[in-house]
Amino acid sequence: MSHKSLYYLALCALCTALPGVFGCEDTVKYLNEAPSELKITAEKCFVAGSAIVRLVGTATDADGDSLTFRWTASSGSFPAGAANDTVYWKAPSAPGAATITMSVTDEIDTRSLQQTITVCELLPAQVIVSRTIANAGHIYITRGDAPMRVAGGVTLTIEPGVTIVMDRTLGGIESYGRIVAAGTPSQKIFLRGNTCSSETAMWTGIYLIDATGEGIFRNCEITAGMDGVTARDGATLDIKDCQIYNHYDFGVNVLYGATATIRNCSIWDNGDGIYVDDASAEIRRCSIRYSDGDGLLFAASQDAVQASIESCVVANNYKNGFVIADRAAPAIHYCSIFANSEAGEGTYAVRLSANASPEPIRAENNYWGLGNDTEEEIAAIIYDAVDNPGAIFAYVSFIPWLVEAPAARHPMAAGATGRSWAR
Repeated sequence: MSHKSLYYLALCALCTALPGVFGCEDTVKYLNEAPSELKITAEKCFVAGSAIVRLVGTATDADGDSLTFRWTASSGSFPAGAANDTVYWKAPSAPGAATITMSVTDEIDTRSLQQTITVCELLPAQVIVSRTIANAGHIYITRGDAPMRVAGGVTLTIEPGVTIVMDRTLGGIESYGRIVAAGTPSQKIFLRGNTCSSETAMWTGIYLIDATGEGIFRNCEITAGMDGVTARDGATLDIKDCQIYNHYDFGVNVLYGATATIRNCSIWDNGDGIYVDDASAEIRRCSIRYSDGDGLLFAASQDAVQASIESCVVANNYKNGFVIADRAAPAIHYCSIFANSEAGEGTYAVRLSANASPEPIRAENNYWGLGNDTEEEIAAIIYDAVDNPGAIFAYVSFIPWLVEAPAARHPMAAGATGRSWAR
């Protein structure tokens, strides 16, 4: 209601207290539209003790009424009479979760919205010479724009149940030594950016560098960064039973002489899923889905099978399921490859890009999710030398194929059809 007379306000108050009074008909109760579309935008949702956080509230009113904002918190403090749409909240010094409540009123109706901000324990060390980060259930936060570095020859151990929040754009972990992050199914380890929503927070991710760099990850959730985990320049990555999601670029990178074993992992909702370039990777029983770009990408400057992919689900990636370039020749077996290529023309389940491998790409005994799964149907979702012999010299060998999705842990249980891998 745009114009509220004193009589109307008094009538509303009377009808609220004494609904049976003459004149308190139902039409009075519903003349006013309450504030709606409430939203709180927090500068960050994980902070160190005594930090200052900027909060911006928005709301709409269908009647065009003026709105008043009021803020309260279960802990910490606001300036006296915090009644603006933009306020600054000071966190308490002690760790814990604080509930921020924003109330919006048009003088008749009030609506409220809550936002949780977690006060974390500060993890100040930027160079790790030897450390165990312990205390299950505790949430730690880094500070500063430089990444946390693990020196060569030493070990950073992250115990089950620990959460580490990377607070800055350039924050992350660079390891020339050893990282052991072994969570359990009931006490996962969380390594994440400082974001309030599902958006990426753009911390750099975890980098294992040089032959001394080693990472062992079990039952971890790694989320909201530029990249998830990168092993490069001879480093070793062993990751199992982890979820890697919501990264701007790649979920996992294995680059330039690195070696990776990736098992039982969900790699979802990243820019691209897994990238292997001049490196070795064994990928087993993983789910690579919902990438904004491609599911898996492989490149190599020399003749070799750099990667094997077995019993994986590669599905719902916006562009290609697999992109295989240069002289890369991964082996792909007992996988379910379906519902990729939503981007349309020029995208495929398997796409070879200027591939010069002297051997066929071995992709036998996979399920392609096409219904009848005829040879012609499968060939239509593969781009290789048949389609562009001037630029691509390798073929994808997909015969025999599976007529149903393979069981996750017993891939040989599903039947196969076809008689020869030659295309």
